[in-house]
Formats: sequence, C-alpha cells, structure tokens
Amino acid sequence: MYAATELAATIGATLLGDPTGHPGFANARSIASAEADSLIWIKAGKHARQATVDGTAARTIIVPAAAGLQPNSGQVLLAVERPRFAFIRALQQYFSPPTPAGVHPTAFVHPQAVVDPTASVGARAYVGRAVIGPRTVVHPNATILDDVRIGADVIIHSGAVLGADGFGFERDGAGRVHKFPQIGGVLLEDEVEIGANSCVDRGALDDTILRRGVKLDNMVHIGHNVEVGAGAFVIANATVSGSVRIGERAWIAPSATIINGARIGDDALVGISALVTRNVPAGETWTGVPALPLREFQRRQVALGRLAKESREPSDRP
Repeated sequence: MYAATELAATIGATLLGDPTGHPGFANARSIASAEADSLIWIKAGKHARQATVDGTAARTIIVPAAAGLQPNSGQVLLAVERPRFAFIRALQQYFSPPTPAGVHPTAFVHPQAVVDPTASVGARAYVGRAVIGPRTVVHPNATILDDVRIGADVIIHSGAVLGADGFGFERDGAGRVHKFPQIGGVLLEDEVEIGANSCVDRGALDDTILRRGVKLDNMVHIGHNVEVGAGAFVIANATVSGSVRIGERAWIAPSATIINGARIGDDALVGISALVTRNVPAGETWTGVPALPLREFQRRQVALGRLAKESREPSDRP
C-alpha cells in the first residue's frame, strides 16, 4: 500500500480529510471500476461533482482544487490545479516501472550499431547500423534500419519501421520506371514516441527529422524528408507525404492526409480525415476535403444543408 501523504508531497496536492488511519492505495483505476484500495482522479468541469465523490468506493481521490469537493468518512482527497496531470505523475511514480536496460537475446543488433548501455532493445527487434541513445526503449519486433539516429528517452513501439526507403521513382524516355535511391537517414530527437506499426521513411538525400517531444500514434506514415516540429502530435492513420513541414505543437488528427511539400504552421490543428492541399497558417484549424479554414468549412456545410433542403421541397413553378 502507498501512503496518501507521500502522494500529496509528490504531486504538490492539498490534502483534504484525515490521513490518520487511512490505509492508502494499492492500485489505480477508473471511477467505474474503483475499489476501496484504488487511486482515482476526477476531471475538472461538469464531472467534478460531490455526487461522484459520494458514489465511489475509492478512498484516495485526486480532485480539482477549484471544485470545492469534500471527503466522506474514510476518504482522502488530494486537491490540485491539474488533476489529470497529477494522476499521470502518480502512475509514473508508483505503477510504471522502468523497462530493464539491455538487449534481448533474440534481438538482432548490427556490430556497427551504437546502443547506449541504458537503452532497452526488445525481443526480435532489428537494429541496423543505427545509433540509439540513453534510456530509449525499442519494443519487441520493431525495426530500426541503417542511418537512423535516435536520441534519449525515446519509445519505439512494436511493429514500427524506421528508415525504410521513401517512395521515389522516375520514368525514362521509354517509360521504364527507375528507383530514386534513398540515401538520407532518419533523426529522432529526445523524448519522441513512435506508435505501433508506424513508419518513418528515410530521406531521399537529407534526413527525415522528428524534433524533440514529437508523438506519433499507431499506424502513422511519415514520408521522406518530412520535418515534424518539437512537441507536435500526429494521430492514428494519418499520412504525411514527402517534404512536408509540420510546425511546433501542431496537432494532426486521425486519418488526415497532407500532400507533398505542404507547410503546417506552429500550433495549427488539422481535423479528422482532412485532406490538406495547401499550407495551413500558424494557429489555425483546418478541416474537410479538401481542407479549409474551420469557419469557411462550417459556412459551406450550412450552405450545402440549405441547398439539400431546398431540393427536397416541392417547387411552386408550373
């Protein structure tokens, strides 16, 4: 069991309730599945109701400080400004043991690879002539090909492929297709995470680059010579074509497609299933097929709805 007082110190919480005799917590659960020895958190806003506190079996609860919630007998509340972030810190502290360093005996690591001794390479992973930095975790069955450089504290999930050839071909005068040799590499800066079955292609000439803190969800495609800015998120099934530039802290929603060479500005948001054919300015939200600024997209949707309604109404014409 872990003590609530220790957790309060870890997350900087104000303790509400009497910790004397409080049994602490042994696991972390959702509100729906919580038991007496569970740690849970309550989201700020409409979810932060006294009824939620009253109705849960959990005795250790992280709550938003501004909600004014009160503990029941046997409960301890830990009041913080950002409850979800505090809960994440609790999970990291108590329920996320570090992956053991070392190379699994079934993994293949090229003799010329440079793998930091604090890194972890999982079962049946493949590492070519690559560089893997401190505390980086390569999960089972991930593939890291030649000329890939990976920084510190990076996570590569199972099935990911880093450094495969980008898609480049040219026809000669007779129409025969010739492959453009892809001789660039891949650079992942510190704290990047690559989701399961995602692919990051090597550059044609220069490197494909994911800056510090970039997060890719599962099944994301990053084409050759793309550069993704620090802190950007690219979510499941998104396709980022060659030579695209994605700005810092941008958000690319699920199943979005960005055509070759497009620029996505800092703090921009590309909506679900959007098809980006033009540059997206910094701080703007674009969505639709083809993607448009959000307000323009909404106006067009209203206009289309009006036209559809009018087409269904009986005409007054003879």
